[in-house]
Amino acid sequence: MRKNPIYPWFLLSRTSPCLCLIRSFESPVLAVAKAFITFGIASVAATVFPFWKKRLFEASPDIVKRKIAGIPLITVLGIAGILLSIFLGYSTVQPAVTPPPSGPPPVQYLAYAIVPITIIVGFLIYAVAARYRKSQGLDLAMVFNEIPPE
Repeated sequence: MRKNPIYPWFLLSRTSPCLCLIRSFESPVLAVAKAFITFGIASVAATVFPFWKKRLFEASPDIVKRKIAGIPLITVLGIAGILLSIFLGYSTVQPAVTPPPSGPPPVQYLAYAIVPITIIVGFLIYAVAARYRKSQGLDLAMVFNEIPPE
């Protein structure tokens, strides 16, 4: 007979309402800023991966081992991700601590459009990747039907 994990469930049932209450007082700007910090950390990991875990990098598929001017592509993309994270984090937090954007109209429009543009670009990247992988015989919708995906 299996034992029920009563203690973890008890602890979870007592802490979850408290965490939800704390999260309800968090500002949306702070939540978005934390998301960009998380993305930045993942980008740092991608940047140092080829140098820190050399054996794992060498055992990776060819697409991961691609290089541009002798620098691993994943490192270049990681640096781009760090810069993007810093820029988007700043762009998100900046309106909360400063007045609305000033300057020429194109700059004002860009300041208000950066988040929707980022979302749209994300969906476009996913659509292109899904179509590319489907042409290789890998349906991205099926990837997460098995844990872990193989």
